[in-house]
Amino acid sequence: FVQDLDHPFLAQAIQEFHNLRIRLGGSLQDRVVYDVGTNSPCSPFTNVSNGLFGFSAGCLSMDRWDKLNDLFQKTGAIITFGLNALHGRYNVQRSFWAGKWNSTNTYDFVEYTISKGYPVDSWEFGNELSGHGTGARVDAKLYGKDVIELKSILRQLYRTPLSQPLLLAPGGFFDQQWYT
Repeated sequence: FVQDLDHPFLAQAIQEFHNLRIRLGGSLQDRVVYDVGTNSPCSPFTNVSNGLFGFSAGCLSMDRWDKLNDLFQKTGAIITFGLNALHGRYNVQRSFWAGKWNSTNTYDFVEYTISKGYPVDSWEFGNELSGHGTGARVDAKLYGKDVIELKSILRQLYRTPLSQPLLLAPGGFFDQQWYT
Protein backbone atom coordinates (compact mmCIF):
# COMPACT_ATOMS: atom_id res chain seq x y z
CA PHE A 1 0.00 0.00 0.00
CA VAL A 2 1.46 3.32 -1.06
CA GLN A 3 0.47 5.97 1.44
CA ASP A 4 2.13 9.13 0.09
CA LEU A 5 1.03 9.52 -3.52
CA ASP A 6 2.52 13.04 -3.62
CA HIS A 7 6.07 11.90 -2.88
CA PRO A 8 8.22 13.20 -5.76
CA PHE A 9 10.27 10.00 -5.98
CA LEU A 10 7.15 7.95 -6.70
CA ALA A 11 6.12 9.97 -9.75
CA GLN A 12 9.71 10.17 -10.95
CA ALA A 13 10.19 6.39 -10.65
CA ILE A 14 6.99 5.67 -12.62
CA GLN A 15 8.01 8.13 -15.35
CA GLU A 16 11.45 6.53 -15.68
CA PHE A 17 9.83 3.30 -16.86
CA HIS A 18 8.11 5.07 -19.79
CA ASN A 19 4.58 3.72 -20.21
CA LEU A 20 4.72 1.52 -17.13
CA ARG A 21 1.67 -0.74 -16.70
CA ILE A 22 0.38 -0.67 -13.15
CA ARG A 23 -1.99 -3.40 -12.02
CA LEU A 24 -4.21 -2.29 -9.18
CA GLY A 25 -5.67 -5.26 -7.39
CA GLY A 26 -4.30 -8.62 -6.49
CA SER A 27 -5.06 -10.76 -3.48
CA LEU A 28 -7.50 -8.36 -1.82
CA GLN A 29 -9.32 -7.03 -4.91
CA ASP A 30 -12.20 -9.42 -4.26
CA ARG A 31 -12.70 -7.94 -0.80
CA VAL A 32 -12.92 -4.26 -1.75
CA VAL A 33 -16.02 -2.16 -2.32
CA TYR A 34 -15.96 1.19 -4.06
CA ASP A 35 -17.29 4.21 -2.17
CA VAL A 36 -19.65 5.35 -4.90
CA GLY A 37 -23.39 4.80 -4.87
CA THR A 38 -23.22 3.31 -1.37
CA ASN A 39 -24.60 4.52 1.94
CA SER A 40 -22.21 2.62 4.18
CA PRO A 41 -19.04 4.12 5.65
CA CYS A 42 -15.83 3.63 3.69
CA SER A 43 -13.53 1.68 6.01
CA PRO A 44 -9.99 0.62 5.11
CA PHE A 45 -8.69 -2.94 5.24
CA THR A 46 -7.80 -4.17 8.73
CA ASN A 47 -6.06 -7.29 10.00
CA VAL A 48 -8.53 -9.97 11.15
CA SER A 49 -7.82 -13.61 11.90
CA ASN A 50 -10.77 -15.05 9.94
CA GLY A 51 -10.50 -12.84 6.83
CA LEU A 52 -9.21 -13.67 3.38
CA PHE A 53 -5.40 -13.64 3.70
CA GLY A 54 -5.86 -12.26 7.22
CA PHE A 55 -7.70 -9.08 6.21
CA SER A 56 -11.23 -7.73 6.52
CA ALA A 57 -13.14 -6.34 3.58
CA GLY A 58 -12.09 -2.80 2.69
CA CYS A 59 -13.22 0.23 0.76
CA LEU A 60 -11.68 2.38 -1.96
CA SER A 61 -12.80 5.96 -1.46
CA MET A 62 -13.35 8.06 -4.55
CA ASP A 63 -11.03 10.68 -3.07
CA ARG A 64 -8.24 8.06 -3.08
CA TRP A 65 -9.22 6.94 -6.61
CA ASP A 66 -9.06 10.58 -7.77
CA LYS A 67 -5.59 11.00 -6.23
CA LEU A 68 -4.36 7.77 -7.81
CA ASN A 69 -5.57 8.95 -11.20
CA ASP A 70 -3.86 12.32 -10.75
CA LEU A 71 -0.62 10.38 -10.29
CA PHE A 72 -1.31 8.10 -13.26
CA GLN A 73 -2.10 11.00 -15.57
CA LYS A 74 1.02 12.92 -14.49
CA THR A 75 3.25 9.94 -15.10
CA GLY A 76 1.66 8.37 -18.18
CA ALA A 77 1.13 5.03 -16.41
CA ILE A 78 -1.06 2.45 -18.15
CA ILE A 79 -3.70 1.07 -15.78
CA THR A 80 -5.12 -2.40 -15.32
CA PHE A 81 -7.71 -2.39 -12.53
CA GLY A 82 -8.80 -5.59 -10.78
CA LEU A 83 -12.52 -5.61 -10.03
CA ASN A 84 -14.20 -7.43 -7.14
CA ALA A 85 -15.79 -10.64 -8.44
CA LEU A 86 -16.98 -11.84 -5.01
CA HIS A 87 -19.26 -8.91 -4.14
CA GLY A 88 -22.65 -10.34 -3.14
CA ARG A 89 -21.38 -13.91 -2.96
CA TYR A 90 -21.08 -15.94 0.22
CA ASN A 91 -18.47 -18.38 1.45
CA VAL A 92 -19.85 -21.92 1.35
CA GLN A 93 -16.90 -23.95 2.58
CA ARG A 94 -13.21 -23.29 2.98
CA SER A 95 -12.30 -21.35 -0.18
CA PHE A 96 -15.43 -22.04 -2.25
CA TRP A 97 -17.81 -19.11 -2.85
CA ALA A 98 -21.35 -19.33 -4.24
CA GLY A 99 -24.26 -17.04 -5.01
CA LYS A 100 -24.89 -14.37 -7.60
CA TRP A 101 -22.31 -11.66 -8.18
CA ASN A 102 -23.75 -8.25 -7.28
CA SER A 103 -22.60 -6.00 -10.12
CA THR A 104 -24.19 -2.76 -8.84
CA ASN A 105 -21.11 -1.43 -7.04
CA THR A 106 -18.86 -2.28 -9.99
CA TYR A 107 -21.30 -0.59 -12.39
CA ASP A 108 -21.30 2.58 -10.26
CA PHE A 109 -17.49 2.54 -9.98
CA VAL A 110 -16.89 2.10 -13.71
CA GLU A 111 -19.49 4.77 -14.45
CA TYR A 112 -17.74 7.16 -12.03
CA THR A 113 -14.37 6.36 -13.63
CA ILE A 114 -15.72 7.13 -17.11
CA SER A 115 -17.44 10.35 -15.92
CA LYS A 116 -14.07 11.60 -14.63
CA GLY A 117 -12.32 10.69 -17.89
CA TYR A 118 -9.90 8.30 -16.18
CA PRO A 119 -8.15 6.13 -18.76
CA VAL A 120 -8.29 2.50 -17.63
CA ASP A 121 -6.63 0.31 -20.25
CA SER A 122 -8.08 -2.95 -18.95
CA TRP A 123 -10.44 -4.27 -16.29
CA GLU A 124 -9.51 -7.57 -14.66
CA PHE A 125 -12.41 -9.59 -13.24
CA GLY A 126 -11.49 -11.25 -9.96
CA ASN A 127 -8.17 -12.43 -8.68
CA GLU A 128 -7.23 -16.08 -9.17
CA LEU A 129 -10.75 -17.46 -8.66
CA SER A 130 -10.52 -20.24 -11.28
CA GLY A 131 -9.32 -23.80 -10.76
CA HIS A 132 -8.47 -24.37 -7.14
CA GLY A 133 -8.21 -20.63 -6.57
CA THR A 134 -5.91 -18.84 -4.19
CA GLY A 135 -7.85 -18.16 -1.04
CA ALA A 136 -11.19 -18.09 -2.89
CA ARG A 137 -12.72 -19.81 -5.91
CA VAL A 138 -15.95 -19.67 -7.89
CA ASP A 139 -17.63 -22.32 -10.05
CA ALA A 140 -16.53 -21.92 -13.68
CA LYS A 141 -20.09 -21.74 -15.09
CA LEU A 142 -21.09 -19.07 -12.58
CA TYR A 143 -17.89 -17.14 -13.25
CA GLY A 144 -18.51 -17.35 -17.01
CA LYS A 145 -22.01 -15.89 -16.62
CA ASP A 146 -20.57 -13.05 -14.56
CA VAL A 147 -17.92 -12.28 -17.19
CA ILE A 148 -20.72 -12.03 -19.77
CA GLU A 149 -22.60 -9.65 -17.45
CA LEU A 150 -19.50 -7.51 -16.91
CA LYS A 151 -18.84 -7.38 -20.66
CA SER A 152 -22.42 -6.18 -21.12
CA ILE A 153 -21.88 -3.48 -18.49
CA LEU A 154 -18.71 -2.30 -20.21
CA ARG A 155 -20.50 -2.17 -23.59
CA GLN A 156 -23.32 -0.16 -22.03
CA LEU A 157 -21.05 2.33 -20.23
CA TYR A 158 -18.37 2.70 -22.92
CA ARG A 159 -20.74 3.61 -25.72
CA THR A 160 -18.17 3.64 -28.50
CA PRO A 161 -16.74 0.15 -29.13
CA LEU A 162 -13.24 1.50 -29.73
CA SER A 163 -13.27 3.25 -26.36
CA GLN A 164 -13.88 0.00 -24.45
CA PRO A 165 -10.96 -1.18 -22.33
CA LEU A 166 -9.99 -4.82 -22.46
CA LEU A 167 -11.74 -7.25 -20.13
CA LEU A 168 -9.22 -9.67 -18.64
CA ALA A 169 -10.62 -12.94 -17.34
CA PRO A 170 -10.00 -15.36 -15.84
CA GLY A 171 -7.09 -14.04 -13.86
CA GLY A 172 -6.14 -17.38 -12.39
CA PHE A 173 -5.13 -20.99 -12.74
CA PHE A 174 -6.47 -23.95 -14.68
CA ASP A 175 -6.77 -27.43 -13.19
CA GLN A 176 -4.41 -29.95 -14.70
CA GLN A 177 -6.78 -32.94 -14.45
CA TRP A 178 -8.33 -32.49 -17.92
CA TYR A 179 -4.92 -33.22 -19.49
CA THR A 180 -4.92 -36.83 -18.21
